Amino acid sequence: MYSARGDYETALEYLKKSLAIRQEIGDISGLCATLFNMGHIHWQNDEPKEAMSAWVSVYGLAKKINLAQALEALENLADQLKLPGGMNGWETLLDKMQNPE
Repeated sequence: MYSARGDYETALEYLKKSLAIRQEIGDISGLCATLFNMGHIHWQNDEPKEAMSAWVSVYGLAKKINLAQALEALENLADQLKLPGGMNGWETLLDKMQNPE
């Protein structure tokens, strides 16, 4: 709702609270949805590094449990972002995030 109004800071604060709750209860699907939305807020706020970090986290979580809805959303997002390799691009970014040089 706040995001739709353009109040991205308030939206991000609520998403951070939601993220903490979902982590506490172990809701992987909810974590994916929350992180995905946080990525979009960061993107809107011209914070591409934070956005990509959130989306790569979604990929890592969704891949573990084969969460089709999240993986499909990431595939569409990869196309929109022109991410090299599409879904393989998320894998490459995840590997870089987990194994920084």
